[in-house]
Amino acid sequence: MNDIEFETTELLNLKLFLISLLITIFGFIIVTSVLSYQKYYYNKGIVYRDGNEFYLKMFVDIEDVQDIIESNTINIDGEEYKYHIFYIQKDLYVNDSYKNYQEIMLKTTLKYPIENRVVDISIRTKREKIIKFIFDCIKGGIK
Repeated sequence: MNDIEFETTELLNLKLFLISLLITIFGFIIVTSVLSYQKYYYNKGIVYRDGNEFYLKMFVDIEDVQDIIESNTINIDGEEYKYHIFYIQKDLYVNDSYKNYQEIMLKTTLKYPIENRVVDISIRTKREKIIKFIFDCIKGGIK
């Protein structure tokens, strides 16, 4: 008699464990599918002077050029500015690891325009779902 009670209790515990595991997995999938985060593009730029005008010159990986085109807000050394693209160089530059880059000139009003000054840049790009980030990490690791 005790053996039968033990088997039903063990079976009940297994069912409860599996149900709670399924609820947890589905909850995780739903939460990561709904929530998103803001992506940023980080780079360095050089302040370039042409007459009385100041521009920001930077070399952008060709995979990220579209993100630069679609945005219009840039953060330079911790301060936010609006920008528009002055030009995008048609020629491609290649580094030692065979990555392709394009030169982009941005027109913005800098607070401290010093020619040839190297500045840290971050550009707000698109929002991305957390589930996509997790799948990208599984596929190719964190970049």
